[in-house]
Amino acid sequence: IGIGKQKFNMKEKPWKTPWYIVILVWIILAYYKVISHFKIKKIGIKGTKGPYLILQNHASFIDFGFVTAFLFPRTTSYVCSIEEFVGKEWLLRSLGCIYKRKFTPDVNVVKHILYSLRNNNKSVTIYPEARFAFAGINEEGDLGSYARLIKMCKVPVVLGIGKGNFIMSPQFAKHPYKKLPIRADFKLLFTKEQVKDLTQEEIEAVLRKEFVYDDFRYWQETGKKIKSKYRAKNLHKVLYQCAHCGKEFTMNSEGNRLFCTECGHQWELTENGFLKAIEGETHFDHVPDWYRWE
Repeated sequence: IGIGKQKFNMKEKPWKTPWYIVILVWIILAYYKVISHFKIKKIGIKGTKGPYLILQNHASFIDFGFVTAFLFPRTTSYVCSIEEFVGKEWLLRSLGCIYKRKFTPDVNVVKHILYSLRNNNKSVTIYPEARFAFAGINEEGDLGSYARLIKMCKVPVVLGIGKGNFIMSPQFAKHPYKKLPIRADFKLLFTKEQVKDLTQEEIEAVLRKEFVYDDFRYWQETGKKIKSKYRAKNLHKVLYQCAHCGKEFTMNSEGNRLFCTECGHQWELTENGFLKAIEGETHFDHVPDWYRWE
């Protein structure tokens, strides 16, 4: 399988990003900041020099803006799927991306990560969940493998968690945008010395503790009300099993309502981010709790 008509060379080392591509990335960053007004918070980073291995949650394309703002004016190499760049191999390589095929183990990816960190002196960003979030919460992942990778890389490790970006534009209802404060916290998880001294098991334990997020909870805790008339649009694509009668694939949604076409039970997604039964028992007032129950 290749990109375009020619077979993709998976062994070719990642490129350094040309200056004009860097400027383009900065322009895109400015666009993201205009549409979302996001803010960046750095936690424990001061005094720590890169390059970093950055692990980040993935809820929106704004995530790329987050890490660009965090590293500005430096850039990063993203581990990404070549399927996302069909016919655009030049762009993929010019962005300095580290390319892989989905669901396919490839030792070349590890080699390219190490090359970017050591030879290009460039930070590497990875999305451990390997896809966009479905319900605004972290999914179970093979964090043990990432602990092993961290030991190999021997560089400081930073965790980036975006907040509000999922609620603003969830994958099941990209438009219209919902107005909510957007932010990203970048926290230093391990210094270079800690990576050397800690065991793989200790690193994995920290990853499992820290790589946790809940965008619905963030919405509730901000106290901000979302006035949109489409808060529950397509929510049934995530909450597909009725919490009242238990039937699967009988759920539907319209406006701010979620309802079961089998038993008629209805819920409202309130302005504060909670579920509330219009009549009768609510069962779950928190979307992620319902999702986990399924």
